[in-house]
Amino acid sequence: MFHNMNGNQRFHARAPILIDFAGSGSDCPPFCGEHEGAVLNAAIRKYVYATLTVRDDNAIHVRAVDTKSELQVSSLDKLEFGHDLDLIIGTIKRLQPEFGFELEIDSGMLKGCGLSASAAMLTATVAVLQRAREDFPDTEEVYRLATQVEREDLALPGGSQDHFAAAYGGINYIRFESLFGQSLDLDLSPEVVYLLEQNLFLIHTGTADLSRNDFYREIQEQCAQPQSPAFEALNGLRDTAKAMARSLQRADLDSFAALMYKNWEFQRRLHPTCANKNIETCRAVLKETGVPGASVCGAGGCIIAYAESETGRQAKLKLLAAGNEIWPVHFDQVGTVTYEA
Repeated sequence: MFHNMNGNQRFHARAPILIDFAGSGSDCPPFCGEHEGAVLNAAIRKYVYATLTVRDDNAIHVRAVDTKSELQVSSLDKLEFGHDLDLIIGTIKRLQPEFGFELEIDSGMLKGCGLSASAAMLTATVAVLQRAREDFPDTEEVYRLATQVEREDLALPGGSQDHFAAAYGGINYIRFESLFGQSLDLDLSPEVVYLLEQNLFLIHTGTADLSRNDFYREIQEQCAQPQSPAFEALNGLRDTAKAMARSLQRADLDSFAALMYKNWEFQRRLHPTCANKNIETCRAVLKETGVPGASVCGAGGCIIAYAESETGRQAKLKLLAAGNEIWPVHFDQVGTVTYEA
């Protein structure tokens, strides 16, 4: 059902960012299609917001609050790539809205945290455009459209686990035999979810590598060599995600935590850029204070760690003293939401 568009109608969307516990990278083609990938991730309650206001003319105005980036064109056919808002441009071009609008994107200064804020931005943009031209966007369609914009239309290398978590929310164990994944029900008890939220914490290192395209292309090239370090690391990352999912299903959080370090070891073997001085300094603090589990998230802007009570407190104090930020973890269980104001 399509809306009768009127100027000043306003629509909103909100998409969560994520933490990836294990398996990140194994969701990327061609590896996942040839050898199967597996990822364990979770959406958390930090969000990217998109607000769309319908115009009476055909003009399109886009503004990113955090980066102060803007673009203005008089009509859809005037949109061209070559802008730092290319993800948004690609989304608009794919969805072909038949109305002018103003679109504002606000990620709450999350860009650079390594928690897939760009995928959440893309997913929120897809959802708000879909909501503006239809009543309610379908979650699976939002996930697939967001993935297609980034991986097909813009030909950026990578997988789709980020878009899945942003669209669906929750704690996800996802298997990949192609670009698009299939989620398997973990059926976690409320006690396990509570303990995870109580004992997990994020360390914002502020050192995310935001130019990962060469990284993914190099990994893709190495996948063609079965004896390469990257190929072996991707197999290890996938298998660790599978083992970690089983640990959560058994409510074995000691094993879950230990596997986080195992995942980190495979990340370090994947590519030289998966480690830097600040990340290794944080790792030393975590080991020194006896934190039982930790792993790097995404591009390295954050580390996810698991520790109970006093151990976690001591680690947090030392990490804060070293200039890092500490964020609590609260899971988002609903994924992308939209509404009309």
